[in-house]
Amino acid sequence: MAAVAHGNKLSARDVQGQLCVMLLMLPSANRQDKQTLKLFQDRGDVQGFFTPEGDQEAHQALLKRLPNLDAYTPKTGDLSLWPMVKDSLGNALRLIRPVVVLDEGHKAISELAFQTLYGFNPSVVLERTATPKETDPAISMGSASV
Repeated sequence: MAAVAHGNKLSARDVQGQLCVMLLMLPSANRQDKQTLKLFQDRGDVQGFFTPEGDQEAHQALLKRLPNLDAYTPKTGDLSLWPMVKDSLGNALRLIRPVVVLDEGHKAISELAFQTLYGFNPSVVLERTATPKETDPAISMGSASV
């Protein structure tokens, strides 16, 4: 079992054949402008998830398969001029398709919250909350009752 903490590198070998769980506190990733979040910045601390920089055709194919990956492109949406996928933890998570455990999920009711949550391409979303909404059992399916 490997955990990604501040400053640790993540290799594709670390997660290969493993169940990957992402514990998400929505306010930490729920922003209109993802450029300010370190999670989505090209930091070089994830290795083996993306093809080498020179293989532009592979980058283009990956972006066609997963269009929500962040990439360097000449123009937004223009995939004709050799884009390159950003080597970020956020993109690695999108490829991994983790199980997302959402803390305080009852607060995830805005369009931005849903875009953020499902922008990680989760395989499963499990909501945990200490204060479930009684009127919406589908949202509080993972409530922590005492």
